[in-house]
Amino acid sequence: MSLAAKAVALILCSLQLQAQLITMTLGTGTTVSSSSAGADTNHLSVWTPAGGGGNFNGGHVFGPCLGDGAWSGGTGYHIQFCEVTAFGPAVVTQILALSDYKQTAQNGCFGDNAGIAAGNYSHSAGLHAYSVNGTIYLFIQCQTDGDPFETFATLLIASCDNGAHWTNYANWKTNTNACASPGSTTGDVPTAHNSTNVQWANPAYTKAVSWMGKATLVQIAQDGATPPVIPGVDTTYNYFISNNEVGSVNTTHQLYCHRVLKSVDQMPPTNWSHWNGTTWVADASIATVANIMPSGWASSTIFSQGAFYTPELGKFIMLVDGAFTIPYPFATADFPWGPWTIARDQSPQKGKYHGYGFTTPILASKAAITNGISIWVATDGNNGDLVNMDRFGFQQLLFTRAASPIVTGVQ
Repeated sequence: MSLAAKAVALILCSLQLQAQLITMTLGTGTTVSSSSAGADTNHLSVWTPAGGGGNFNGGHVFGPCLGDGAWSGGTGYHIQFCEVTAFGPAVVTQILALSDYKQTAQNGCFGDNAGIAAGNYSHSAGLHAYSVNGTIYLFIQCQTDGDPFETFATLLIASCDNGAHWTNYANWKTNTNACASPGSTTGDVPTAHNSTNVQWANPAYTKAVSWMGKATLVQIAQDGATPPVIPGVDTTYNYFISNNEVGSVNTTHQLYCHRVLKSVDQMPPTNWSHWNGTTWVADASIATVANIMPSGWASSTIFSQGAFYTPELGKFIMLVDGAFTIPYPFATADFPWGPWTIARDQSPQKGKYHGYGFTTPILASKAAITNGISIWVATDGNNGDLVNMDRFGFQQLLFTRAASPIVTGVQ
């Protein structure tokens, strides 16, 4: 074989190895330690900096626990803020119930009851919270109070004390772009639904312009840690994927990608940019945001998503929930904005700790295994193979690189 032919063969071999299948199998599952604790969507995505006394590389793992939950006899909390400190069995504690967003206060969004029928709208969190330099940011959204839970407006609030107190956008600006002291223990709901009080306001309640709904952090590294080098990805930014229901009766969803520098004030929407399919555009041009949903999932009723990066496999992995016969459908990509390739090797696996869905990977739990990684995900439901909607479920997933190469277009 000539040197040129050997070189071509080596290149082809290298490309084939890079394009090997990533497969997923189920590891162990666990319930939460207290049967009195629960919520139907649990998004433990916050990983605070080392040195804070937490159990995960010195950091804490927090997140919103959402939807009709109960805790020690209290009920009806749409948004709770929780911490997980261990797995197997999982230990979850409630930090705060954001009572501004309790069911009794839901008939309207961000102080706006005018022009909408009582009970038609409610609050929820945008699925994920995240940490930058120790400050925790939580998306709050306005949505229809029932299926398909269409999102309309999105607010970002902040906590500087691990979720014990919160500051909304208007009060953040009043306090010279910082958390109020001490802040609100009830969630600091805005007094009016407008752009002064809500970053991505939508007082007309037009679902077609809800580009920041159900936002989730693309988890890359612990807050404050040096992120891995990812070719083509500027890791001085945090990246997010949001979800918008654009069809009728929860049939068609779209996914969008956004980013914000870690070094800037997170609260002003003008500091955010959005992927339009070719480049990043300023918030003023958010209407040009591109749909990054893989075409194979276009009609799969994708209602939630959670993504993370694994340097061990050199890929971003996105887990979604929708109309599937398997509990953990996923796709892979080289960039947070895609293109996303749907995983091919997905034989049906019944998830014992997976009810309706709302799967959130917990990056702090990721560990290297032979030829891949393990990672815990938080879901709803922990009652064996049965759906238990208002309780926690945790499932360990094992992602490994298989021997056979990708078929073009489908993993």
